[in-house]
Amino acid sequence: MQNYQKVILCASDLHLNFETVQLLIEKEKNQQFDAVFLLGDFLNLQHQQGEDSELDNLRKLLSPFKCFGCPIYFIPGNHDSDELLQDKFIEEGFINIHKKSLQIRDDLWIVGLGGSIPGYNQKGLIWQGYPYQSDKEYQEDLEKLIIPEEGKIILITHIGPALSQTTISSENGWDDVIKSGSDSQSNLIKNKQNIILNVHGHTHDGVGSRMMNQCKVVNVGPLLYGNYSIIRISNKVDKIEHIFI
Repeated sequence: MQNYQKVILCASDLHLNFETVQLLIEKEKNQQFDAVFLLGDFLNLQHQQGEDSELDNLRKLLSPFKCFGCPIYFIPGNHDSDELLQDKFIEEGFINIHKKSLQIRDDLWIVGLGGSIPGYNQKGLIWQGYPYQSDKEYQEDLEKLIIPEEGKIILITHIGPALSQTTISSENGWDDVIKSGSDSQSNLIKNKQNIILNVHGHTHDGVGSRMMNQCKVVNVGPLLYGNYSIIRISNKVDKIEHIFI
């Protein structure tokens, strides 16, 4: 393996499934990773008044990933506690990349934004977003992200770009698809030619990879149902493995 290649384990949408976390750990325990990306929806919160933030359960759920001995970068999803959105969840070995940019190699940066926007089908609103009530709100935070002009960028998000099939849910049939992606995220990828990879989750049945201009868009799949991905990246995306356990 070339020494500049990074091997990254990506998981999303755990939804408090401790069993599939342990299955992943057992399957990959002998693999060496340079980083772990966790893409949100660790919990099942509905953001109702008086709801427990379940931080103890969150720690129990995520702590097994420490066994890989590498940095663990995460963002919140729409079913996670506000402590994650506000960067108040502190755990050794974990780095919240929500609304942040971080250089992980001389020529490689990760840029993160969590949360979701509403999802729609042909009839209208299907589910609310959190904490964003519209793509316009989401766009405001996208535009605040510090995206370097030099080097390659990995965009880490909970939702994907609207123009990618990885954000279309067809669980009710192709006559009633739900669109859960962001138009503003699509525009960002088109306008920033050095974004070479966008990893996301959120759309449970959108697992897979698609090209959008210069960018590989990857829905890593819901670990809730046993899906996760391993990505090898150098100055380009070298290989993507979609794994089901």
